[in-house]
Amino acid sequence: MAGVSTEAEVGEILIIIDIIIGAFGVLAMLAASRFIQFFAPLGFFLYGLMGAATIVLVAGLVVSYLAYKETVKKDYHTAGIYAVIAAFLPPIRIITIIGAIFCLISPEASRKTKKRKR
Repeated sequence: MAGVSTEAEVGEILIIIDIIIGAFGVLAMLAASRFIQFFAPLGFFLYGLMGAATIVLVAGLVVSYLAYKETVKKDYHTAGIYAVIAAFLPPIRIITIIGAIFCLISPEASRKTKKRKR
């Protein structure tokens, strides 16, 4: 990360932390769904509900990964936009919102935006 501003570095680190926490969240949802089958009357409904929640978590994780890949390419403006999208997919993640803000206010993001306008 040589030659990158502090804001961009912090944003990238927060996005990485979000991906790690999101992966643990998906694993926890998958582990919890294995125990739902013991509730016979509500088992199918709860199993479907957990499955839908896991799909939304995976979607947020994929968008967070896209944000991370944009930080690797040093495109912090696009990474910030992806991080905002990932942050507002349920459940709302504060770490990702803060990482997105840092990516969007970094000098690299504003330089990239000025180059695109020309």
